[in-house]
Amino acid sequence: MLIRVAGAAVSAALMLGMTPAAFADEPVTVAGVLYGDTNDNGAFDEGEPLLGGAELHFSANGETVTATTGEDGRFEFAPTGPQTGQLQADRLPDGWAGVPSPLTIDARATDLKVRAVRPIAERLTVTGRFDRDQYRRGDTAQLSFTLTNTGRYPLKHIQPGCDRANNSTHVGHDQWTELDKGIDLAPGQTRTVTVPGVVPETADNGWVSLTCDFNPDAEHPTGGPELRLDAGVASDKRGRSRGLLYHDGNEGRETPAGVKAGLVDHWTHKVIAVGETGADGRVEFPDVPYSSYEIQVYGDWKLLRDKSNVTQVGGCTHCDAPWSEPIVPGPTRPVPQPGDSAYPAAATVSFTRANAGWLIGGAVVLLLGSGAALWLARRKTA
Repeated sequence: MLIRVAGAAVSAALMLGMTPAAFADEPVTVAGVLYGDTNDNGAFDEGEPLLGGAELHFSANGETVTATTGEDGRFEFAPTGPQTGQLQADRLPDGWAGVPSPLTIDARATDLKVRAVRPIAERLTVTGRFDRDQYRRGDTAQLSFTLTNTGRYPLKHIQPGCDRANNSTHVGHDQWTELDKGIDLAPGQTRTVTVPGVVPETADNGWVSLTCDFNPDAEHPTGGPELRLDAGVASDKRGRSRGLLYHDGNEGRETPAGVKAGLVDHWTHKVIAVGETGADGRVEFPDVPYSSYEIQVYGDWKLLRDKSNVTQVGGCTHCDAPWSEPIVPGPTRPVPQPGDSAYPAAATVSFTRANAGWLIGGAVVLLLGSGAALWLARRKTA
């Protein structure tokens, strides 16, 4: 919404049925109604819901005034004088999302129609993948994104907003012309776009990441789906991994000695090192490359869970933190050698680093929105 009185823009007075005589240099009372744009056409239509209990904020010249909508969706507040600013609704009921709107008014505006939309994640799904499991710094990765409109109405100008946290491991996204221009999707339509991204030189902790949300306006997200992907980066830096293997038996917690354990590279699925627990159940893998790792157990023991958590060896905060894994007696499993594959040759499973589950054939994940995002987060274990 842009309501402007000066220049070639549409006059607020004319839009609101006012006459030029109504203009005056006096405090401006802004009022109107907040509605849910059910059919996403940008206009207030009969039968669309009025949203009560939401907050509207008008910000201008470094100051913000706030109003709360009544049960009928109506609001009113009076800025100190004619000015240009931004109108934003938040704390909306029933999951509605506010649409930030520039607003310029220098007359009484008493019948504004302020639009809210359903979160884009309710109508848009996004999946993605790196083209390889592991890179070197400076490599150009190819990233594929598949966007699907699952709703009843068209989606316009969907574009990514990436690396909002300025992460030093984030893949480059300055060559994404097709995505940055915005993607239009008819109801039921799916489009796949592949773009390049350079693995930064600063990605020296063993991985490269991507974090993006997808909205009609990347500058002002409205509940679009969020996507996180990770891939490995071969590193010359080295560190250590250490942890505890324990068994909760009938007589309490035990820490068996002599249990063979392996450190498996999360990206290549190769056994990097093999160690053995001491009398306190602890095992250490010194001098291993920075990367993400899983733990395997061999001999007459097995992990309690199907797969271990992922542990980091690297220079990041909480990397190298000790891990712990419960074990139970199991069928005998031969001890591999470093460099062996940790999984059968036929396996094509890649493992995520969060409780989103397992993914087939590479890092692909569907995230459902800012409030319920499933992150492929680098999960540290203590």
